[in-house]
Amino acid sequence: MKQYRDQSDSTLVKFCIEGEQPAWEALVNRYQNLVYTIPRRLGLNATDVEDVFQAVWMQLYANLSSIRDPERLGGWLVITARRESWRVSRRRLPTAEEEEMADMGQWSTSEASTEQVVAQYEQHLRLHTVLEKLNERCRKLLHLLFYDPEKPSYETIAAALSIPVGAIGPNRARCLGKLRQELDDSKR
Repeated sequence: MKQYRDQSDSTLVKFCIEGEQPAWEALVNRYQNLVYTIPRRLGLNATDVEDVFQAVWMQLYANLSSIRDPERLGGWLVITARRESWRVSRRRLPTAEEEEMADMGQWSTSEASTEQVVAQYEQHLRLHTVLEKLNERCRKLLHLLFYDPEKPSYETIAAALSIPVGAIGPNRARCLGKLRQELDDSKR
């Protein structure tokens, strides 16, 4: 699958239409978090999120050859996931919180918000790709500091990395510097 991971969306769609399973897997891997994010943001429960996820990918598979602009596939997936989420949410009675969210306009379908979601996802994907380029020690440190849902203490981080607590700050600065450099290099 590695050969497909760096391909453009257009190329992956072409390979998928030709029936290449690894290309489909690469496409799903690239956008699975984006597709999961939409129904979660709209407050669906775990079962409904799974239903939306499956329905979106089935719709893409069924309509793959009719996608007009494969480079805008992320936007297509966002819109499809939203529509499917709304369809699924109409199957059940809304909770008071969902009604309040809808009243507050959080169910917007504007093109701008779709573009924002895609841009945020692409930025997240770029950051994840760049993080993979860092050495294992930096990846672990940055994960523990910024991504671990348990928000471990410096003592816990120091123990996990076998370093003194006082070394976390300087290591963090070095790792963030490397990350910044990789991000700058990836823009070129």
